[in-house]
Amino acid sequence: MGVRVGFVVVSHSLALGEAARSLAAEMVPGTEVPVEVAAGLDATTFGTDATAISDAVSAVAAAVEQVVVLMDLGSAVLSAELALELLDDVRERVLLCPAPLVEGLVVGVVAAAGGADAEHVVAEAARALDAKVEHLVPGGVASGDAGGAASAASGAAGAASGDFEVTPPTGLHARPVALLVAALSDLDARVRLVDLTTGAGPVPGDSPTAVAGLGAARGHRVRVLADGPHADQAVARVLGLAAGGFDASPSGRLHSVPDASRGGPATNLWSRGHPVLESDAAESGARATAAVEALARVWHPPAPSISAALGDEQAQWTHLESARATTRERITAVREQARDRLDDDAAAIFDAHLSLLEDSHLLQRAHEQIARGAARAWEQAVAGVQEQLAALPDPYLQARSADVRAVGDQVLRALADEPEPAPDLDGILVAVDVTPAQVVALGAGVVGVLLAGGSGVSHAAMLAEQRGLPWVAAAGSDVLDLDGHTVRLARGSWARVQP
Repeated sequence: MGVRVGFVVVSHSLALGEAARSLAAEMVPGTEVPVEVAAGLDATTFGTDATAISDAVSAVAAAVEQVVVLMDLGSAVLSAELALELLDDVRERVLLCPAPLVEGLVVGVVAAAGGADAEHVVAEAARALDAKVEHLVPGGVASGDAGGAASAASGAAGAASGDFEVTPPTGLHARPVALLVAALSDLDARVRLVDLTTGAGPVPGDSPTAVAGLGAARGHRVRVLADGPHADQAVARVLGLAAGGFDASPSGRLHSVPDASRGGPATNLWSRGHPVLESDAAESGARATAAVEALARVWHPPAPSISAALGDEQAQWTHLESARATTRERITAVREQARDRLDDDAAAIFDAHLSLLEDSHLLQRAHEQIARGAARAWEQAVAGVQEQLAALPDPYLQARSADVRAVGDQVLRALADEPEPAPDLDGILVAVDVTPAQVVALGAGVVGVLLAGGSGVSHAAMLAEQRGLPWVAAAGSDVLDLDGHTVRLARGSWARVQP
């Protein structure tokens, strides 16, 4: 029996897609199994393109009866689904396969070379990790209570669950959530989380914003529910992270409890002639920031443009993919700058920002509205998630909404082909708010930050403190009239110095 099934490899990386195809071809020498690669936006830019995927599917469908599409992660799935919507003539002959990309392709090509149909190929590909799992995780999920912090149980075939207690002082915030999502990214399992303490959920475990939106604070009990071929592994990984306190911070500083006073409105404590006192360090390991007196410089960064829709839905989604790729490069550069100027703790903030670019919940919202244009679809998706996080009762978790807005604006600027704004000034920076990336980019001439809005427990505030900069948030709109005036500033307090 001849070959009945061909493959399309969908990856964010062209190099990865080509390498996977070459490896699979070596498994069946002398047998022609069609494999097309639709990967990357070009030879060096990460991303996926629905147009390229639909073209690849059409090419394979012209040569064989059925087509199996394998994808790496995140938006690759959405792009593949969009591509199928554009292929009415061959859609019924195409199956999207949930197997891991490399192992699934190798096993699938071998099965196809033997004449298997698409359903059999997908089933074999979905079991591609079984041998590795059996070798590396003998017996499946480890039993026991992990010191009383976590427990796990397997139910029906392909389903598992477990409970853990949230132990980080700041709850399941951006960095623990990013670690959790990353730990699940290579598994074929559908994971949901439920906050047993509040009843919130279930939410998808592959969405940083959805998990953060649980509002799971320290001491809450959370249940992990998983199904699929790797359900046991998924639960085991989450419980393992929980047992370690979700702590990937070398110093532990960024997981310590922030000074609650920094989250409330700023106070104007001084008038002319009163002494300026040094503030205390807010948290263990943080640098004390002395009060300063300098000229205030008001900065009004331009809002990102909402670019007009150009082209059909497919073109709009491709445009959004390209903008996300550009933003990924920009955030990666800032992460390395943060590592060089500060430390690994600071860089971890931008790992969390990178995870937001792959957030399934955010991408699904944008995908549902793509007919409105890439910019408007993305803006509406970001605004919806931001509102959900801002409504959480915990001030620290509320402040994570600023990270969503920061990344959201970066993508909007990339869509409009606009540069990232950065303050080029000396003295005390006065603004409505600033982002973590803008704090990293501040020049040495900036000696303090005074904000009309913002938060004292934001990631931007943490980075400012690491840089030794006094930081005042929620000071009110009057501070935006201080340009050119001398201001005294310490963390949590400020005063205009009368001439």
